[in-house]
Amino acid sequence: MGERYVLFVYVESLSGIATPVAGLMGPAIMFRPTFSNSFKTKPYLPPNLQTTANSIFVTFQASEPTGRAWITVVDPLLGPGGSNHTLDDLLQATPHSCLISNLAIDDSLQTVELKDCQLLAGQSYEVKVYIQDSMKGVFDGIMSESLEVNVPYSNRVQNIFLQYPLPATTPNADGLSLTFVPSSRAGVAIVNIQPKENARTATVETVRAFAGALGDPVTCRKTNEPLLQAGVTLNDTTTPVLFSLSNCQLESYQEYAAMVMYGCVRFEIGAVLSSPLYFKVNPSNVFIGAPVMSSTPTRDTVKVTFESQNAGATFIYVVQQAVAISIADSKALIAAQGPPSCQLQEVAIVKGGNTFEMTSCTLASGSKYKVVVYIETSYATTLQTINGVQRSANDGTLTFVNFELDFAASNTFLLYPKLTSVPTYRGVEFQFSAEFTGYYWAHFSKTLSCSQPSGRAWVNVVLNDKIPYINVNTMKGLPNTFAGAELTMAAMQVGNPTQCSWSGRAIDDSVQNVRLEGCNFAENGIYAIFIYIEDLDGRGDGSFFGPMVQRAPRFPVVSNEFQVWPHLLTESTSGPGGQTIRFTPLYDGLYYVLI
Repeated sequence: MGERYVLFVYVESLSGIATPVAGLMGPAIMFRPTFSNSFKTKPYLPPNLQTTANSIFVTFQASEPTGRAWITVVDPLLGPGGSNHTLDDLLQATPHSCLISNLAIDDSLQTVELKDCQLLAGQSYEVKVYIQDSMKGVFDGIMSESLEVNVPYSNRVQNIFLQYPLPATTPNADGLSLTFVPSSRAGVAIVNIQPKENARTATVETVRAFAGALGDPVTCRKTNEPLLQAGVTLNDTTTPVLFSLSNCQLESYQEYAAMVMYGCVRFEIGAVLSSPLYFKVNPSNVFIGAPVMSSTPTRDTVKVTFESQNAGATFIYVVQQAVAISIADSKALIAAQGPPSCQLQEVAIVKGGNTFEMTSCTLASGSKYKVVVYIETSYATTLQTINGVQRSANDGTLTFVNFELDFAASNTFLLYPKLTSVPTYRGVEFQFSAEFTGYYWAHFSKTLSCSQPSGRAWVNVVLNDKIPYINVNTMKGLPNTFAGAELTMAAMQVGNPTQCSWSGRAIDDSVQNVRLEGCNFAENGIYAIFIYIEDLDGRGDGSFFGPMVQRAPRFPVVSNEFQVWPHLLTESTSGPGGQTIRFTPLYDGLYYVLI
């Protein structure tokens, strides 16, 4: 708000970027948004109301007669993201007692109380107040300047952090050691590790309940752990408390937060929660030389070379470029193309140069693929036991090598697939033509044409989440193994296969009019269409097209309609006992007649 902006409008034809004629840009329009509300009286702490560790009173006055307010207190020692420092942080924070959200206000003097804030005595905090007009969701108001709050000590002794938690070891996938200094060694502590995004909404209650805590429930957390450790006295205020967490199953390059809280036994009184200790896990192995293709990939063979910093293990395989892969996915060979000979799982690597070749991959011409390459340290040295089960740490480095196959396919597309109708819940009607006499398998609306005089085509439609599992084998109805599970097109295709697909039907080069029924497309459902063509030799050396993603539209409110509307037959001889009518429905179905 208050900044200058420039608005541009551009128009072009329905052909979009496909047309050789450019569109037209309108003149620039400069404008400056204004605040929807402002402070008549800036926020302040009322002198007649006491600030405590659990209660802060704030007074302010807005200029507009109706509006909304958000008020909270933040720890200035925490960086953005760790507390509600920015407007986005404040508006998106999960509501709690010490955060007032969407409060209706007028233009009179407002005094509000932030409760159960669990602040530390002797520490300084900042109060943030944001106001706007009464319209919800616009967020065009104004944020106040930070209002400093000093929390006084109470008569009751409260254990506080003299030093917030600090890392004592370099964090890794196994965990870390941390230190902190309390003002007293009386009491016990709770410690756990959580994803960084959880730290923003962490409270004494959530940390005590270990909500969102990661790793082994025994070794990756501390439960009611005494603060009085060996070699220190009850009133030692200089020697740090040291806690070590292990078997945490953290992932490389990910950010986490260590949460530390202490108080009396069972935390009945005096619970104090530290600021989160944010840290990132460094990988156990990295690429010194990034993976590259050591030879030109073919439909059957992919060969990669890389240099690793350490000896260890690697996981290598091929997927479609459109598929998103995580470290955990890569170790499970999720969405792998080809048979086991085209997949390397937990193969030993040496420090320095490594070269691997995958064979019998059965890839398709014209398709975009990527090689998944993941490396970590020796598998045996990174095993962790979580709830009694041994697992490997996902602490390595993951990267990809993109490539596109362009070999002399046995059949290629002249006219690439194009929808010719809009799906209904029943299915779809479509046309296509081909320059060959052969066979095709159709599961959706397409127009396709091939360059060879004869051949075969496979056209399949699956739900969007099945995209990673489609390859030449599954397109042709053959089983394929993904992460140890065998999948077939019969298990993935939508609808009734006898109504929503054709298989092995001879075609010529004339226009084919096709009606697919029984597809049971879901309203607003997202479907992916794949097309594969080859010659009649069946060697898997054809051309692959897809995924072409389509969303089924909102369907009409009727499931059937009339081609010929009902009408009485003039030759009816039923007399006063009844009438004879005639009608023609658009689809097969049920009918009901009532006089």
